[in-house]
Amino acid sequence: DFEWIELLNTWTVPLDLSGAALVEGVTFTFPPGTLLGPGERAVIVGHQAAFQFRYGPPPRVLGVFSGNLDNSGEALQLVDAQGESVLEFRYDPDWSAAADALGHALVVTDPLTTPFNAWDLVSSWAPAMVPGGTPGSASAVGQGFGAWQARHFSSAELTDPDISGPLADADGDGMANLLEYAANKPPRTAGPGLLAIRQSSAGTLELDYPADPLALDAVIGFERRGALSAGPWEPISPTEILALPDGKKRAIFPASGTAVFLRMKVQLP
Repeated sequence: DFEWIELLNTWTVPLDLSGAALVEGVTFTFPPGTLLGPGERAVIVGHQAAFQFRYGPPPRVLGVFSGNLDNSGEALQLVDAQGESVLEFRYDPDWSAAADALGHALVVTDPLTTPFNAWDLVSSWAPAMVPGGTPGSASAVGQGFGAWQARHFSSAELTDPDISGPLADADGDGMANLLEYAANKPPRTAGPGLLAIRQSSAGTLELDYPADPLALDAVIGFERRGALSAGPWEPISPTEILALPDGKKRAIFPASGTAVFLRMKVQLP
């Protein structure tokens, strides 16, 4: 019910969309007299009442499209009033788990310079920082693990999960790619450990860790066990998470009367 597609006029003159249409994926024909001013944004929506309930009246709604955006990915095509293709691309849910599972909108990272033949590349898209997106205005964007992989590994390496996969350790420093992604660390350069743990004067345990705020699909959790090499790891929730001046975070755990081992766990949704 809350699906929407945003259009942006990147020209310096008004754009006449009269008779243009989306003909693949979802369908919609722009009515006569549909103009977008220079730099103007407008949306077409799946359900107007639901859209306005969530986002309010400010975004300009041009109409309601037929069909639904496929969560498993599909092609979208825009044609002009003469039926000539203007833009065609395929989106993929694997581009961003934040968009696929956490409700973040997919945003073209650079609509002014992205060539028409690059719209179906993972590197051209990113999840919006705000869940649900900001239709009608520019969105600050994060990144997805897929785009991070594409930025750090070659096309051949991306086909080899032992090099580029989430559990691979490309630089041999003991930290899997997914952990380096969540911490904003380069996967090709071995580095020191990421975690620092101490006991406060009050007896609580404080675990400092790096967490890239742009890694929107990195789900960070914590686990504990009483012996390092035996017994199951059990989930544990911090009583508080603080933001530190150096950009790291500090998770605070209750005091324990016995020895305890903690670890940070990173997953994709």
